[in-house]
Amino acid sequence: MDAIEARLQFIQILKTITKQPTAVDFYFNNYKHHYEDFEQCIIDTMSKTQPVLNRLNILLYYVELIVGVLERLNMNQGNDFNFMIFIKFQIPNLVKIIRLSIIQEDIFSFVNLQNVVDAFAKIKHALQTHVNASLMEEAVVKSNFQELETFIQEMCNARDAKFEQYTKNTTIFQEETISQNDVLNRMEADRERHKRTKESNWIVERATLPNDSNKNVMLQYSEFDSMWNGTNKIDEVDMSYIRQLNEISTNSSYVVR
Repeated sequence: MDAIEARLQFIQILKTITKQPTAVDFYFNNYKHHYEDFEQCIIDTMSKTQPVLNRLNILLYYVELIVGVLERLNMNQGNDFNFMIFIKFQIPNLVKIIRLSIIQEDIFSFVNLQNVVDAFAKIKHALQTHVNASLMEEAVVKSNFQELETFIQEMCNARDAKFEQYTKNTTIFQEETISQNDVLNRMEADRERHKRTKESNWIVERATLPNDSNKNVMLQYSEFDSMWNGTNKIDEVDMSYIRQLNEISTNSSYVVR
């Protein structure tokens, strides 16, 4: 897949984000070769998305991608796409993407603020979990994290000031006329945003064998050993259950066609 095709497909995904594994899988399957294109697509698409509060869906999707990439890098530390590339390229873009999620001049975008705080905390936790402590001390990480923390605090202060202003103002706030299509688009965006912030993801990411990335294993070896050693040996009660199951199976009239 060339860069242009990758960009076009990814932009289409961003425009119609749903909680489908394919939306995430596309990124994971292609990010090593097109991560720069994908990051620019996210920034460009967020910049064009109106109203600003609808940009939250893209931010939530982005957080999911970043956490997933970090988990994969941690499991495959010998590959050519390493933590240093990730940190030097994607951390600065994280600042741009979060800044696009809230605009001080747009009071409605403050609805996104708590989700932005949670998103930053989730990415920060993922970095601290999967990245070597020495890399977390890199200047690019410290400076950008400091910038984000300052920005979030400024937005919290601006939100409080705006709300206080409108609370004291006796003039009824009038919004410009909104078209029917805008109302429907906002309703759909609110529905999708609510679903993405509340639902649980039942997909369990599994490790891959060190020397064979295409061969999936159900459990990591250490996880399997822990479960195996923690399970009691088969006893007479287990044998009784097995005999009952065999009897049920033998007497069953169900036929596989």
